[in-house]
Amino acid sequence: MIKLENITKVYHSNSKLVVLEDINITFDKSKIYTIYGNSGTGKTTLLNIVGLIDKPTNGLVYICNKKIKNYEIASQVRLKTFGYVFQDHYLFPEFTVIENLMLPLIISGNNDISIALNLLDKFDLAYLKDSYPSSISYGEAQRVAVLRSVVNKPEVIIADEPTSSLDNESANYIVDLFSELKEEGYAVIIATHDKRFVKKSDNSFKLCNNKLMEI
Repeated sequence: MIKLENITKVYHSNSKLVVLEDINITFDKSKIYTIYGNSGTGKTTLLNIVGLIDKPTNGLVYICNKKIKNYEIASQVRLKTFGYVFQDHYLFPEFTVIENLMLPLIISGNNDISIALNLLDKFDLAYLKDSYPSSISYGEAQRVAVLRSVVNKPEVIIADEPTSSLDNESANYIVDLFSELKEEGYAVIIATHDKRFVKKSDNSFKLCNNKLMEI
C-alpha cells in the first residue's frame, strides 16, 4: 500500500547531516508497524516522509502503487490517505470534543455530525461529546485525538510518540485503541519508545545509524 524505495534524507546547514540512508519498507493495511530508536535518530523525519509532509533527498515514495512525483499537490493525497496522532493531543480548547471531531469533516466538506457521534459511541467515549478539553483528563483527550485522526476514514494512521506524555493506565488505553483500529482495516505506523506496542505490532523496526532494521 505504501512503499519507500531507497529513501535517503540529508540536511545541509554548516555541514552535511545524513538522517536516513537507503530505507526500504512497505506498509500494508490491517497491520501495526512500530519504529523504535533513540531521540534524534530520525523517527519523526521518517514518518514525515511516509506521510508526504517532507520530501526525501533521494528515493521514491509509492502510495497504492502510484509514484509520488509532484509534492506541490501532496496535500490532496494526505487529506484522503492519512490521519495523524502526535505526542500532544492538540485539541482546540475553545471547542467541545464533538466540535473537535467535526473539524476534519467540515474541512473536507462533510457536515454529517452522526459520523463523529457514532465514532465516539463505538469507542465508548460518547460521554465526552459536550466536554471541553480542559475538563477531561489528558488520557481522554489523547483518545479523542486518535479518533479525530480516523473521522475522515483515511487508510493510514501515523502516530508520533502517542503515549509518551501519558500515565500507565492512559497509555494502555491508547495501545488497545490502536489494536482495535488495526482490526478495522487501518495501517497503523507508530514511532515510539513504548515497548508495550511490541506485542501488538505485526512488524517492529529499529532506526539506528541512519538505517532501518527489523527487530
